[in-house]
Amino acid sequence: MLTAAKAFMFQSDTSNMLIIDARADGTGPNGDPGSTAHSPENIARLRATLTRVADLLDAKGGADADGYKRELLRIGTAAALSSRDGVLGISGNALNEYEDAALTELAKILGIPR
Repeated sequence: MLTAAKAFMFQSDTSNMLIIDARADGTGPNGDPGSTAHSPENIARLRATLTRVADLLDAKGGADADGYKRELLRIGTAAALSSRDGVLGISGNALNEYEDAALTELAKILGIPR
């Protein structure tokens, strides 16, 4: 989820006002989403940020809101699939149980099916 959030927040420049508003709403005082440590505080902050993004998409996204949400889930899934567990990251499962749970939670927060 952290990788997906960072990809959304720091992806290339855009003129899309919905993305600009979501980025402005989801960053800290210096535009930095903060540490990626898996502390309870950071996980709670990430959940709150994703909830704000989902609310913003619902409020301003109109007919495109679900498409944006599906794109966020796609980015998160691609990030989770980009590395494997196992020896040197070349064997093992594409998704471990934690990544699978995180993607399920992301879909729940966004209000879309996984």
